[in-house]
Amino acid sequence: MSRHFTAFIIFSFMHMWLFSLVSYASDIKPEDAAASVHSEHADQFEHAAGGFDARLNKETEKLLLDVINNDLTGKDKAFFMLGRLYMEAGDPEKAENYLIKAAEAYPLLKDYALKLLTDIYLSAGKYEDAVQTARQIRNPLLLRYAG
Repeated sequence: MSRHFTAFIIFSFMHMWLFSLVSYASDIKPEDAAASVHSEHADQFEHAAGGFDARLNKETEKLLLDVINNDLTGKDKAFFMLGRLYMEAGDPEKAENYLIKAAEAYPLLKDYALKLLTDIYLSAGKYEDAVQTARQIRNPLLLRYAG
């Protein structure tokens, strides 16, 4: 029963989000749309973010590194995504580097980046680093599952 309720809640929120997006899009005038043309790099970032499925592929890695190296919009999110991708790909050193940067640059996902760092440190046997990192987590739910 709770699984069905959870699915209902998720789909309800998705429906509300899509409805507001469609309503907003219908209010946009053609001249306003022409004035708000996205740059090629913003489109590339959206493409990389849309293709994010916890598998590291060279195209996604290249696009995210391009966003970071060229200091483009979405750099903070790219740090987090690369950290997560490298973690899933089994490269904890690179993951650690990008997750540290994500925790500093992207406050919205700071606690989640710290949780992933805690997991990396525990897997590597760096228990002091794991404890210090876990102590920085403020979200009670993530804190409960840290370590």
